[in-house]
Amino acid sequence: MNKEISRQIENLKFCQDLAMDILKILTDEQLDFTVGKNMGTLGEQFRHMARVRLQYSEAIENKKVESTKETIDPSVAKEKEKLIELWEKVNQKIPQILEK
Repeated sequence: MNKEISRQIENLKFCQDLAMDILKILTDEQLDFTVGKNMGTLGEQFRHMARVRLQYSEAIENKKVESTKETIDPSVAKEKEKLIELWEKVNQKIPQILEK
């Protein structure tokens, strides 16, 4: 793997870890907080970020941008433990693809 890809993977992991740290300190009640009008709750924002990252993963693998094939139950946005499981899964996907 070339140095540039390795550097980008490390940058991605750093950003993922920062977001995961924030997610881990939130309570289920805080996941229901909305930062502004017409903005999703914090839980919905974390779910959305995971969905977009899955979509990018699939685009890298398939060399084509489409709607994500994996659906994420909206109820995940209300439960911290389910969001953490989702994020752990997603956090592994892009680096695995890029390392290939």
